[in-house]
Amino acid sequence: MLIVLSLVVTPLRGGDWLEHRDCDRAAKLGVIGFLYLSNTLLLIFFWFDRQHSVSGTLHEIVMRRYLWFGTSALVLMTPAGPHVD
Repeated sequence: MLIVLSLVVTPLRGGDWLEHRDCDRAAKLGVIGFLYLSNTLLLIFFWFDRQHSVSGTLHEIVMRRYLWFGTSALVLMTPAGPHVD
């Protein structure tokens, strides 16, 4: 929901309809939404699918190609998210 809200506000950034602080709020909503969603998905996988096993989670991520690519993308995107000035 937070990511959708930030995307709704994003097209208005080009016009004079929003002040600069409103654009900052939209960016912060996007960052919070990204972090919330990524952490929620990882916790659901860890808690329900892997039965609280860290080694089982890491083993599954290494063994499944699609999980490896998804986790790699998440790790690469995470440093780009929190840079909201």
